[in-house]
This record gives sequence, structure tokens and C-alpha cells, in this order.
Amino acid sequence: MATLTTLQALRAARRLLTDPRHWCRGSSARDASGTNVTVHHPGARRFCAAGALWKVTGSYLGTDDDTAVQTASGRLCDAAGMEIVEFNDCEDTDHAAVLAVYDKAIWVEEWDEEVNA
Repeated sequence: MATLTTLQALRAARRLLTDPRHWCRGSSARDASGTNVTVHHPGARRFCAAGALWKVTGSYLGTDDDTAVQTASGRLCDAAGMEIVEFNDCEDTDHAAVLAVYDKAIWVEEWDEEVNA
């Protein structure tokens, strides 16, 4: 899998979650029947906010030195005001809220890239 920049990873994960049928809570990924699977399982169809990021990058947070994944995860946590996994799984969090967090994280990363260009 090609290495993505932080911005590319955030945008790709958000695209994956655009359809509400591709989002879930309580698991990083689920198959079409709702069974918990790993994000890299060929049958994975629904993802939590963090799981989508791991899916598009081919990575898991904390298992390698992928700076883009670390930075993207940090942007999501900052945008959510808490750990992204906790935010995703909150009873009050809906699909639109997850997309809004991604939008904010993308905006911040775009701004950061522009300022530091």
C-alpha cells in the first residue's frame, strides 16, 4: 500500500465513511452481517472513525512508526476533544458528528500545510 500523507489519509478515511452504512460503533470494523472483523479483513464493510483511518493507511495506531497515521489520529482527537475511539462510541455521537470531526481535522491539516509550505 502506498504511503499517504496525513491529509491524504484523512480525506480517504472520510470518503470511506461518507455513506452512513459504512460507519459503525463498538468495533473498529464489521462485515456486512454486523460481525466484528479486523479493518483489513476482506469482508470489512463498516468502520469506526479510527478503523477507517487504519483501513486506508494499511496501519494500526501504535503498531508502527507511520507518522501520517499518528498525526491524523491526533488531528481527529483534537477535533473531537477526546480520544477518537471514545468519541465514535459515545451514545450521543452520530454519523454526522463523525463526519464533522473529520471535516475539522482536514481543515486544520490543510491550514497547517499551507502555513508551513
